[in-house]
Amino acid sequence: MSERFSVRVASPKLHFNAVHFVAFDADHCEPIHGHDFHVSVLVEGRLVSTGWVIDFLVLEDGLAKVIRDFDHAILLPESSPWVHVERDGPFFEVAAGRRFWRFPAEDCRLLPIPNVTAELLAQHIGLCFRKELLAQFGDHTANLDVVTVELSESQGCTASCRMTFGQV
Repeated sequence: MSERFSVRVASPKLHFNAVHFVAFDADHCEPIHGHDFHVSVLVEGRLVSTGWVIDFLVLEDGLAKVIRDFDHAILLPESSPWVHVERDGPFFEVAAGRRFWRFPAEDCRLLPIPNVTAELLAQHIGLCFRKELLAQFGDHTANLDVVTVELSESQGCTASCRMTFGQV
C-alpha cells in the first residue's frame, strides 16, 4: 500500500494587498480595484526519515518570500493580447480597451501572465514557490509530488492551481 501525505499552510502572515483589473476582451475590462489577497499552499508527497513531508516553517517562509514583492503593488499582465504595457521612463503606460493609465513603475509588478485573474495569479505564485523551494533545498525536495496554491480575493472567493512538483 502506498500512502500519500500532505501538509497545508494557511497562516495569517501569508497575505498581501494589491490592485489589479481583468481584461475581458480587446474592448472591455474591469475597473481597477484592490484585494486583501490570502494565500495558502498544500504540498503532497512521501514521508522522509524525519517522518514529515516538509517542515511547516519552510513552506510558510518560502511562500511569504514569494508574495512579499506583490504587497501594495499594481499587478499588470506582461503577456496579454488585450492589455498593452509600455515603459516610459519612470512610468508604465497601460492601455486596455478605452481605458488608459500612467503608473509609477516602482509601484507596478509586471507578471508573465496574460491576465491578472485569481487563477493565473495562483499559478504564477505556485511556479515561483516551487522554484524557491528547489533553489533552497534542491535534492531535499525529491519526495514532493504535488503543490497546490490557493489564492483568496475575498471571503468565499478562492482560486487554486494544482501542479506536479517536477512540472516545468
